[in-house]
Amino acid sequence: MLRWIAPVVPGSLIAVVLGIAVAAAFDLEGHGAAVVGDTDTGLPLFGFPDVSLNDLGGLAAVAAMLGVMVLDTPPGLFIGTGASLLLLLHRSSRPVASELGRLPGNGHFTALGRHRDSRRIPGWSCCASRAASTSPTPSGSGPRWGGSAR
Repeated sequence: MLRWIAPVVPGSLIAVVLGIAVAAAFDLEGHGAAVVGDTDTGLPLFGFPDVSLNDLGGLAAVAAMLGVMVLDTPPGLFIGTGASLLLLLHRSSRPVASELGRLPGNGHFTALGRHRDSRRIPGWSCCASRAASTSPTPSGSGPRWGGSAR
């Protein structure tokens, strides 16, 4: 029905305007209804995204952002996707190999170089290999290998 009344006005815009009018006319905020309230006016400040250039993933984000800003959205997204794929190939071509030891108490196997409490098992050599992480892990969390000795 809205198409015949106002064919050039978007329906979502009409819904927002009607919602504001109803909230103001019936004092819905005074009756306990949650409203958005005051909003800032004007354009947001220009700034670079909050990424760390110490990790290579930040470089892919910056490459995508600059590609979108300079070239346009489709080429910029293509640049960002290409940079992400190159990073994935780079990281997966350098696997991490670790010698594992057993944690006392729970029997889980963990990387000896990463966990001080992990102990070698006499007469055994246990290793694990995995591709380098494609996303940063919180400090100290490290890789987790399933399995426990009983």
